[in-house]
Amino acid sequence: MLAAWMQFTPPPQARTPEEYDAYLDVAEAAAPGEALDAAKRFQREYPKSELRSRVLEHCLEAYRKTGDRQRAITAGEASLEANPHNVALRATLSALIANGADEGERIRAEAHARRALDELSRFRPPRSISPADWRRMEGGIRAAAHSALGLVAFGRDRTAEAIGEFEQAVRHNADAAVYYRLGKLYQLTGRKAEAMALFRRAAGGGEPLVRALAEKELER
Repeated sequence: MLAAWMQFTPPPQARTPEEYDAYLDVAEAAAPGEALDAAKRFQREYPKSELRSRVLEHCLEAYRKTGDRQRAITAGEASLEANPHNVALRATLSALIANGADEGERIRAEAHARRALDELSRFRPPRSISPADWRRMEGGIRAAAHSALGLVAFGRDRTAEAIGEFEQAVRHNADAAVYYRLGKLYQLTGRKAEAMALFRRAAGGGEPLVRALAEKELER
């Protein structure tokens, strides 16, 4: 979703060909470790670059792939400081933070999610983007934000509110984890047939851990 969002916003400019080449070293890195090493070099050599926010987005993705949630959050929030109107990043970050266990993180996640939805409602995509492409992108952003709000509500023991937010996410472009979480909440509230249907959707997803959890629920 973050990579796709770049086509909807004016691209920042590199001041020199060397600066742009250094950015490409980050963007085109084959492995997370390579991307992070290239990002450190870029920030050391071009600390005031307009491309800094995008470099930090790549850092977020690299840290997520290595399972370093806290550094991913730090990179995402630093990127938003440089470019506060990146709605896709804000929604992604809200869902990432919402997986935390304490109320402080839930407050931050909720704030990011609600701001993302508010800015998205006022965003006008460029005419060069087809309506179908924009609907897919918008759906992904809304799904991430509502998923974050669902996690926040669940963390506060507001089951009905959490179900409503996850249902909103599913109506858009939710990933397999959202189907699984909503299925668990349906199961918790006695909606077993609906839960089974969602577990089947989650089992067909691409993430191995979510697929395994969903398959386990189906076996029961």
